[in-house]
Amino acid sequence: MQFITLDTVDDPRVEAYVQLGNRLEPAKGGFIAESPKVIARALAADREPLSLLVEEPWLEGMKDTFDFIDGRWGADIPVYVASPEQLKRLTGYRLHRGALCAMRRWPLPSVAEVCRSARRVAVMENIVDHTNVGALMRSAAALDVD
Repeated sequence: MQFITLDTVDDPRVEAYVQLGNRLEPAKGGFIAESPKVIARALAADREPLSLLVEEPWLEGMKDTFDFIDGRWGADIPVYVASPEQLKRLTGYRLHRGALCAMRRWPLPSVAEVCRSARRVAVMENIVDHTNVGALMRSAAALDVD
C-alpha cells in the first residue's frame, strides 16, 4: 500500500470522496464502499480497489485488509490518510467507521436483462440516503415486486 497523509482536503487525488456526490456512478465504472466491513466484503467479491481514504486512528485495525489488497492487487493502491476532522470536511459528514474505498464496479446488466422474466418492477432513482433502501426493499417485497 502507498500511505499518503493528506495535507489538505483540496487534494485532487481524493476527488472521488468529495461530498460523496456520486462521482463514481455506474456510468463512470466505480462505487464507494464505506466501513472496513463493507470494504472487506467487496474485496472478497473480487472488486478491485482504486484507492482508500482512512482516518488515521483506523489504520492499525485495517492491517489485514491492506495486506490482502497488497497480495491480490499489488502495493500500488494508494491509502489516503486523514484526520477525522479532514474526513468530515471532505465527505460532508462524520464517518463513524473511519474508512472509505473507491472501487471498480462490475459490469452492470442491461435493463432488458434484469427485467427479462419480471412481472412487476420498481424503479428507485436518485436515492441519496442509503438508510431509505431497506424501507424501499421491504415495501417492494410486500408489493410482490420481482
